[in-house]
Parts: sequence; structure tokens; C-alpha cells
Amino acid sequence: MKDFGWYKKLFVLLSNPRLLKNDKEYIFVLGHMRSRSSVLSHVLGSHDDIIGYTELHRSYANTDSLLKMRVDLYEEFGQQFGSRYLLDKVLHNGLDPSEAVIRRANPKLIFLLREPVGYVNSLIKLGKKVGKAHYANLDFTIEHYVLRVNFLAQLPEKYGLPFFYIDSDELVSNTDEILEELSRFLDLSTHLSPTYKKFEKTGKRRFGDSSENINSGAIVDTSKHRDESDKIEIPEDKIAPAMDAYHACREILINQSVNQTG
Repeated sequence: MKDFGWYKKLFVLLSNPRLLKNDKEYIFVLGHMRSRSSVLSHVLGSHDDIIGYTELHRSYANTDSLLKMRVDLYEEFGQQFGSRYLLDKVLHNGLDPSEAVIRRANPKLIFLLREPVGYVNSLIKLGKKVGKAHYANLDFTIEHYVLRVNFLAQLPEKYGLPFFYIDSDELVSNTDEILEELSRFLDLSTHLSPTYKKFEKTGKRRFGDSSENINSGAIVDTSKHRDESDKIEIPEDKIAPAMDAYHACREILINQSVNQTG
């Protein structure tokens, strides 16, 4: 099956040699699991200027990865490939664009960060729902968060590019203002809308949020409808490392972002 997939991509490339041309602009959403990256990516991918809405699970270690990204997105979108931007979201250490890719792509970067308590509750709830024991393990969720957020904190200096920063909670509570500012940052032909399309992989596991929320077709402030009965009580000593990592990273992102969110 893996070999078949490789041959399929090769066929797509040979049938569409224009994909060899690096004539697209790129957007990378850089965040972590359960940061509301799926709903943000759906909003972005629903705009006529942008192709991509899901997580490609691709490593951007070298510049060849940009060609593979173009092939991946062409496979799904085909004739819509005339759009200006190609989008991917990167949520895990080891997959973020290398400095060589950043230099080649000169992408628009969007950083997305969620506070630890909301993240932990969301990931543990997901782990229980889909039967992934490590996601439902408090120690794992906190360690994973700390490692990822500490790594994200290093990227602004490493990349040296202007970037846009979004507090995950602000995305759902202050949606219109965030989307208006983000539209200007991306220099889009029209403003982003809080409603979005449902795509081929929307709601499917491995491609982003698989909860019912993503099928709503609009950004929803889930905190207003949260069932507090299953909220996890997290000991302060357990959550402390995650809180420290969050505040340190958030300060860096706020201070260096073009939109100065805070």
C-alpha cells in the first residue's frame, strides 16, 4: 500500500509537471495538539486564496518537502490549484520547517497557543473517546505539551520572519477581530469568514479534529457549552511545568508578533 501511494504521487507529478515549479506562496500554522488548529485551518482553507485545511503529517526537513506538499495538495484539490497560497499545519516536534525550507518558501507563519488546562482536558477527553491510552494519561499530556511549547518558543528567533500570533481562546471569543487582523497579515483578496466549508477529510481521524465540533461549519466558543461534569482536576504541582512553558512561550510570541496580541 505504501509503494502504491508513492507510485500514485509520482504519476500525479509526471502528469502535472507544473508542480515542479515553486511558484506558490506558503502558509504554515505552527501549534500543538488540541490548540484549535483544525478550525483555524478550515477557516483559512475555505478562502479562495488558500488551498489546504488539514495536517499533512509531513516533515519539512529539506526543500524537497515543498514539492511533496504541492503534490499532496494537488491530489485532493486538482483544478483548484490556481490559488495563491498552499497551507499546512505543523503540530509536532521534528516536522517543523527547517531554516533551508524557510529561506526557500519565505512563508507566512501563524503561531497558535492554547493554555495548558484547556489543552489537557481536551486531549484526555479525546484519548478516552478514540481509545488512545497515552492521550488519556495526565503525565503524557503534560510532558508532550511542555516539549512542544518549549520548541515553539525557539522558532521565532530561528526563522527570523514576521509572524502572526493567536491565543487559541481568543480565536473563539474574539473571532471577528482576530480574523480581520489575520486577513490583513495575509493580504487576502477578501476578509476571512468565521464560517467554513467541510472538506473530504473533515472530521476524519489522523487529519485533525475528529469531534462533532468541527462539523458545525463555523467557529464556536465551546467554553460556553462545556460539560463541567467531566472536567479533570489537575494538581498544581503537575500542571506547573506546563504553565511555566506556556507563559514563557506566550511572552516571546506576543513580544515578537506583528499583531502584538496580548
